[in-house]
Amino acid sequence: MATLLYESDNQTKALKHFRHIQKKFPESEFAIASKYYIGLITNDTKLLLEYIALSPKGRFAQDAIELIKDKNLSSNENYTIANSCLEREEYKEGEKYFKDPIEAR
Repeated sequence: MATLLYESDNQTKALKHFRHIQKKFPESEFAIASKYYIGLITNDTKLLLEYIALSPKGRFAQDAIELIKDKNLSSNENYTIANSCLEREEYKEGEKYFKDPIEAR
């Protein structure tokens, strides 16, 4: 339901449902995916990075990376992105995050 609300541009209600999923089912895959959607709706880099860390090969990993790749990230945050790229066998892309984080891209 939360995804349907998001896709129908009802982001306020979608956000409420995604937060409910996180609270009610914190250890579930749905809670992990909710981090992505909440991060997407609220433009929250921290939540997008949490999603990438928890689901490096996840369905939304590349989308999350695209949303934050040009931000000023710490070396640990760049490592999280690099790890996701490597897990998804995107070796050339992952290598960029081990180099000078912004200038290499």
